[in-house]
Amino acid sequence: MDTLINDCLEVMNLINQEFPSQKQYAGIIKNIYDIVDQILYFAKKDEVLDKNINWDSLVRQFVDETTQYRSPIILGLERIKDDLTLMQETTK
Repeated sequence: MDTLINDCLEVMNLINQEFPSQKQYAGIIKNIYDIVDQILYFAKKDEVLDKNINWDSLVRQFVDETTQYRSPIILGLERIKDDLTLMQETTK
């Protein structure tokens, strides 16, 4: 769970640094921030968010909006996806 929490905090910090104002307005940055915040909320309670998230769509929309193909945010999202998938499989 600590890995998931750390990965969520890292993505949220990256968004705060790179897109501080965009996380407040409708768009993919806000969507990503809100989803990661939900995952973090549940992880801090030692629970796993049981929600289907279309990770490929999030990444595609992020790249389309920002044109950043190699952003550390994308790598962080991939780590969160892997952490969350593993935890969802072990709780079944």
